[in-house]
Amino acid sequence: MTKHIQLSFTVLVIFSIFVLGVVGNEYKCSEVLFRKSKCDYQECGLMCVLKRQGLSSCTKQGRFFICSCQYQCP
Repeated sequence: MTKHIQLSFTVLVIFSIFVLGVVGNEYKCSEVLFRKSKCDYQECGLMCVLKRQGLSSCTKQGRFFICSCQYQCP
């Protein structure tokens, strides 16, 4: 009984790692869309969807905000 539970747990862990690895590799490439003193999240998201159909993010680097787009590599 104990070995059956241990085997089931091991299979569950291996399956979870495999699924997370596949989902985690979905968006690999990224591109900087613009650098401004203020980041407009709607503009950043719209540009990313129109240009690459990916996920956008605004991050602050020094004095500027950088709008970047993560998308699936071709």
